[in-house]
Amino acid sequence: MRPTAALVLVAAGLLLALTYLLQRGASPDAALHQRTLEALHEVVLNNAALQRDVLSARAGLLGNYDPLVRATAGLRAATADLHAAAAIADGAAAAGIARRHGELAAAVAAQEDLIEAFKSDNALLQNSLRYFAHAIDRLGGPPRDPEEPDVAEVAALASAMLRFAGGPDAEGAARLERSLERLAALPAAAARRDNVAAVVLHGRLIA
Repeated sequence: MRPTAALVLVAAGLLLALTYLLQRGASPDAALHQRTLEALHEVVLNNAALQRDVLSARAGLLGNYDPLVRATAGLRAATADLHAAAAIADGAAAAGIARRHGELAAAVAAQEDLIEAFKSDNALLQNSLRYFAHAIDRLGGPPRDPEEPDVAEVAALASAMLRFAGGPDAEGAARLERSLERLAALPAAAARRDNVAAVVLHGRLIA
């Protein structure tokens, strides 16, 4: 979500420019200035809501993507409302505000594209997490055959996945991949071979 940081900076820059103009008395239309500040406020609020909901969705705590859709639509609408902000000033000041508004609109559009990609990727991730948990649960029982995977190795993989899911990082990803490789290399009875393959496949999709 890197464009989000850019969005905050652009919005802050636009707010500073408008505040400067107000202090200089460059805005005879107080109502227009108030609407502009309200629109900026909506940009900040919807951006904060978007960040919160993205984190909730990534953690599997969001039931659907409706909050993301609402926050994105709110950002788009507030940015459109700011189009009239250049009318607060004239000359070079108006051009500067128009430029900052263009940067804000571009940042919002880029973030919207990222959100759409995130929704698709996160749906696949959550599906893999659910399937991984189901498949590893079926592997977790005591082995009934010498060729079945070692329960300790299955437990180690489950632990590695929990650590990685709780805070993805390069070290956790490497630990998870090593555990997946060890499980994939173990012999498996025919009855559990499909579960082993599913665990390895979805584990690698998650990592």
